[in-house]
Amino acid sequence: FGQAGHFTGFGNAHNVFINEDTGYAYGVGTNNCGGGLYFVNLKDNPTSPSSEGCYTGDGYTHDVQCVVYNGPTLSYVGKEVCFASNEDAVTIVDVSDKRNPTLIKKFRYSHSYTHQGWLTDDHTYFIFDDELDERRNNWNTRTYVMDVRNLLNPSMTGFYSGRTSAIDHNQYVRGNFIYQANYRAGLRVLQINDIQSSNFEEIGFFDVYPANDNNSFNGAWSNYPFFPSSVVVVSGIEQGLFVLKVGGISSNPPTESLPTISPTTSLPTVSPTTSLPTISPTTPSPTRTASPTAKCNLPFELAIDESVTGASTNGNGIMFDVRVKKTVPGGILVDGFSINIGKNGTTRISIYTKKHNHVGYEQEPSVWTFLGTYQIIGEGEGNPTAVYLEQKLHITAEFKQAFYIAQLDSNDILYSVANAVKIGHRIAENEQIYVMVGTALKGTCCDAFGQLTIPKSIFIGTVKYTVCRHINQSPIIPPSLSPSLSHKPSTNKPSSSPTTSQVPSVSPTLSLSSNCEDSKVQEFIFPWNTLNCKKLFISTNAQQKKNRCSFRDKKGLLVRKYCPQTCGVCCEDTRQEFLFFWSSIPSNCKKLFASTSAKQKFNRCKKVDTNGLLVRKYCPETCGLCKTCEDSSIDMLFPWSKKPSNCIKLFKTANTAKKYKNRCNLVDMSGVKVKNRCRLTCNSCN
Repeated sequence: FGQAGHFTGFGNAHNVFINEDTGYAYGVGTNNCGGGLYFVNLKDNPTSPSSEGCYTGDGYTHDVQCVVYNGPTLSYVGKEVCFASNEDAVTIVDVSDKRNPTLIKKFRYSHSYTHQGWLTDDHTYFIFDDELDERRNNWNTRTYVMDVRNLLNPSMTGFYSGRTSAIDHNQYVRGNFIYQANYRAGLRVLQINDIQSSNFEEIGFFDVYPANDNNSFNGAWSNYPFFPSSVVVVSGIEQGLFVLKVGGISSNPPTESLPTISPTTSLPTVSPTTSLPTISPTTPSPTRTASPTAKCNLPFELAIDESVTGASTNGNGIMFDVRVKKTVPGGILVDGFSINIGKNGTTRISIYTKKHNHVGYEQEPSVWTFLGTYQIIGEGEGNPTAVYLEQKLHITAEFKQAFYIAQLDSNDILYSVANAVKIGHRIAENEQIYVMVGTALKGTCCDAFGQLTIPKSIFIGTVKYTVCRHINQSPIIPPSLSPSLSHKPSTNKPSSSPTTSQVPSVSPTLSLSSNCEDSKVQEFIFPWNTLNCKKLFISTNAQQKKNRCSFRDKKGLLVRKYCPQTCGVCCEDTRQEFLFFWSSIPSNCKKLFASTSAKQKFNRCKKVDTNGLLVRKYCPETCGLCKTCEDSSIDMLFPWSKKPSNCIKLFKTANTAKKYKNRCNLVDMSGVKVKNRCRLTCNSCN
């Protein structure tokens, strides 16, 4: 190799990271800028790099990943954001303006040495390691998961404990897999099963130090898994470079008889049956919970701490109500909570919920829905532990939902007593929700509902939720998540609580009935071609699809009417199941309205089930929402013509989206807008 250029801005460095998308290199742990981020411009002239300053606001940086941000925090989308591992914290910095880098957030946790980490492909979670925690605490390899969906308020969701006691060093995320260089344990490949609950699974390994997996600083130093060929390169401190071809995997690698690799300078031959995963370059992104057409994706949280509540005490549980403000028309999805446990150590909690408020139902388990039991690690007062619900819960605007967090094996949940305020008083609020003064439960462990109630008590913790821009037709609750921190929920549920068989978990699905399908025989005659529903919508984007649904052909046939499934205008009862408090058996549109009077039907159409599903949205035909979704046959008169017109005639020559829009906004001589007469054509049925 010949030298093409030379940069003298710094000498030694712990690492250099290059963001290929922006053309900047970032020196970390250098002998300049206090060891902080050092900016080097490579884009203008790669053979003559230039210094563009540094970020020294949080001292020494050990490692970093910088990206052009494309995550859920909209105010930073398109900006260059660095996620720095800074010995005692993960520090998030906006480096878009190299002359004025700004701190977004410094996230601290109970640390030993914050070493290095990597974002998931969708920029929602940061997976990182602490290099000294295994050695100092005699833990197995511990991988931390940090929720960064809201860059301004990140949180720790939990950790994954590995199979060995080796120290972790460098790890990288590619698609649904994490590639870890864990010193004496060598390369470990983890599959992400559920990112929110830190549910990972080791599916492959390559041991470069077969003697043992002790927590000492020998063996694998780093790895590189980003080659298009899926070849993975691993560097061993004493062993040299390993070039690994990914082969077949064993889903449960054996704990003994690891592959023997002699520490030589020659490259080892790796057979295809070595326990390494088969991964294509197009591996999907980490598993995440689904949301209503990606409309519930704005993460928020509301914290209630002792600055609000005053001095705390401890008990077996706390009940409180959450109300969604009317300014949030789509409602919210409750993700989980951060809970303050007064003592260190592992404990189990159960979470229950019910519609409306909890007052009067503190000792009636039959009206509460069991959401799950979780094993968590308490870290003492002032260090809340995050718990994510197995099933996210949707709360609609202006509705109130009660929650009960009960500890099963101790009485260490912190709460505060507020004698000066009434129960139900708003103790905390933000732009989306209120949290009310609630009721604590205290007594002999561990009967969840058979304890002494202490009214005027305040939950000390955080409500975690995502805001829904709107819930169209189907307010879906995402599928079940694994509980936080414990990969398997405890089976020791309180005897007084409803079991999961008594209270089934109903995941909303919008199933079109069989006759709500596009016509396979109807053809439309257009000036340019004769097409059916299938051919008309081949290779169309969303806007083109919307436009073509409004077309009328030469015969006056409206596309939307004959292609209802593609155009999204099916107005029929679905097969959605509902779950109500008065019955443990799921119901549906057919069962719910069997043998009902007109008044009963009207009332049932307005009901909301325990999952927040509004009946009339899923039973529109029975609830009478479909009857007006037709064009009127009434003639219309306009000033420019003596001949009356109707919906078919008026739109017969409207061959562009603009013409359709203009004609829908016309007002006839009787003062009625066209879109109010031609509802189906103008897509104004709702």
